[in-house]
Amino acid sequence: MIQAISNRSDDLLARLAAEESIHVQHDPNASTASFDLRSRTLTMPVWDDMTRDIRHMLTFHEIAHALYTPFGEWRDACDEHGSSLRVYCNIVEDARIERMIKSKFPGARRDFLDGYRKLHERDLFEIAERDISSLSIGDRINLHYKIGFVETIPFAADEQIWIDRIDAAKTFADVIEIAIDLRDAMKDETPDTGDENEQGDTGNGGVETPDAADSDEDGPSANGSVPSDEEGTEEGEDGKGGSGEGEDTDEDGDETGSGSGDDESTDSDEGSESGAGMDDDTDDGESADSDIVSTSGAGEGDSNITTQDAFDRNLANESGDQSTERYVYRDMPEANVENIVIDFKDCHKRLDTMFNGWNAANAEEVDTFLSKAGSFINGSTKTVNQMAQQFEMKKRAEVDRQTKISSTGELDMESLVNYKFTEDIFLRAEDTPNGKNHGLVILVDWSGSMCECMGETIEQMVQLVLFCKKVQIPFEVYGFTNNDFENSTYSYGRGDDERSTKWNDEDCVFNNNFQMLNLMSSRMNTLQYKAGLKHMMMLAAVHGSHGYNLNCPMDYAFGLSGTPLDEALATLNAIIPAFRAANDLNIVNLTVITDGCSNGNHWGRQKDHEWGTPILRNKRNGATYAGNSCYDSMTGNLLNYLRDETGVNIVGIFLEPSSPKRAVYSLVNRYDDLSKMGYDACLDQFKKEGFVSTTEDGYDEYFIIAAKKKVEQVDIADLDDDASLTKIKNTFVKSSAGSKSSRLMLNRMIDHLA
Repeated sequence: MIQAISNRSDDLLARLAAEESIHVQHDPNASTASFDLRSRTLTMPVWDDMTRDIRHMLTFHEIAHALYTPFGEWRDACDEHGSSLRVYCNIVEDARIERMIKSKFPGARRDFLDGYRKLHERDLFEIAERDISSLSIGDRINLHYKIGFVETIPFAADEQIWIDRIDAAKTFADVIEIAIDLRDAMKDETPDTGDENEQGDTGNGGVETPDAADSDEDGPSANGSVPSDEEGTEEGEDGKGGSGEGEDTDEDGDETGSGSGDDESTDSDEGSESGAGMDDDTDDGESADSDIVSTSGAGEGDSNITTQDAFDRNLANESGDQSTERYVYRDMPEANVENIVIDFKDCHKRLDTMFNGWNAANAEEVDTFLSKAGSFINGSTKTVNQMAQQFEMKKRAEVDRQTKISSTGELDMESLVNYKFTEDIFLRAEDTPNGKNHGLVILVDWSGSMCECMGETIEQMVQLVLFCKKVQIPFEVYGFTNNDFENSTYSYGRGDDERSTKWNDEDCVFNNNFQMLNLMSSRMNTLQYKAGLKHMMMLAAVHGSHGYNLNCPMDYAFGLSGTPLDEALATLNAIIPAFRAANDLNIVNLTVITDGCSNGNHWGRQKDHEWGTPILRNKRNGATYAGNSCYDSMTGNLLNYLRDETGVNIVGIFLEPSSPKRAVYSLVNRYDDLSKMGYDACLDQFKKEGFVSTTEDGYDEYFIIAAKKKVEQVDIADLDDDASLTKIKNTFVKSSAGSKSSRLMLNRMIDHLA
């Protein structure tokens, strides 16, 4: 089984090392790490047994290419000297950039040390049964800089010049010069066409170095590349060992650590400044122009560097096969808010027409409705006052907690007489911070699945609006729907042309039209606010359990539809920052009233119609939010994305219309924390307190409330004057019990809002 995606800290490490907000994605079918210059995307492979140090080693290696390898110069060198130069250039450049990245980030030394050691233990270079001394000079240079601290890599005295030149390489121009000389020196070397374990007896392969052509010395050096005491061992403090890095001097660190040099800062013809790695995924003569570069070192022609070929081939074998489920990365679509949100003025103009039509058809029925609506709003005063009182208490407690008392440095003349006994003789000052400004956004599910409790849901929303008015905090209420407001039709599954007006994203995952109805707002004046409450109570009556008995003509724009919850949450990424800025808010709270199930969107579907595990990605900072499978809901990830991006507190409310037993049975099978709580304990709380809550699905807390119990208003003042003693007693007990459970739930909700 392919291991899970690495945690967010590893992706953050890559972005910090690259010194920019690159995107990091993980691909089970990628053979090795690669970096896309155009999109600034680092692709990491996913292996069955990829350890932390291997993952970090690959990350630092690829980031080093992104920082230090100038793509323009690399492309020009391949154009001028042929693509066969790639493999030689890759070996030399790997040594240079790894030395530089370890100088910049000393903590990476151990990752390179342990990473290469573990790859060597898997024999990815395929040298376990080979005589290293018979390998070509290119192979031995490659092994020297990768596993020289583990294996003895022999070099003749005349071959040691190559190591000295690579160790001294500072710029990419030095790398190109060395690579050209190495390729020319290896031209006469005969490729090994026999058994891979039999490399012949040519010693160093007959390679003649350019600086020591007349040397009489031959055969392997006595010391090879065994690290000396000065260089450090494989368990050394800095982890360099005999990797060819040598001692990092201050001069070297200053010259290379910044990732720029005299030659490295040259812009390419295409404006690239930082460049990237040494190879790409193509193997034609124009491969140097690719925007995707990787750590693989394969090049064209017979390079005779078999260890790199084996390494690349075995890395590919470590990755998943083509049947492995892919990861599908999705960027958050950018919403065109002006084409999505219907302002409250337009909404209530239509609702006023709807109300007037109802009043004209049945004035008596409307009078009865207005009486009941007024009773509900007046009866909600007790609940709203409790919420407001608790809210103000929480706010004052937070201010008191942050209040600091400090000495002013001025003498307190009344305390001066005590100077012999105490040093506390100075006046004190109390520093009280200003209270924080709060705001509330309410999101209401306007879907058909809410039909059994839609009336109660709207009443719950009205109570929250009354609360906001009471404590004088800004608020906005949105209902999300698939209905087309302009045409009063159901727009589910409309075409791409209409969808394009909603999102600035050609590859938008949302394939359905939707709209957000701005039902109530703190921007309303007094007349608009009163009319708004009347219209909301009208919708509560029409969508309530007895709404079918009313003669109110329904405007289809406000009828129940699908559940575009995901689309609404994506749109809030634009709405909430604007709401915060417009009202100068410190804290913004979001209350979502929904049954929690969004329309199915094709998060895991790719352009080739294949499926993979969806991963939501933040284009701004590269943060990722992964689903569990290609069919998994992404609503929880969208909520987490919204919280991270806007700093909003998120409380969910669902008014459960089912019987307690049926409701709790469903809940304990859906939420792990309620399952651990147990069916019996969960049922007992639901019956006794009227609610249970969970912290799963991306909410700070998600309250499942018994719908009928929540909206019930019980007050002794409502009793008749001639009520019997038994009725008074029963009403008092019921009121006290209801108040206790109501206070418990309200306190929990206010803890989040305040």
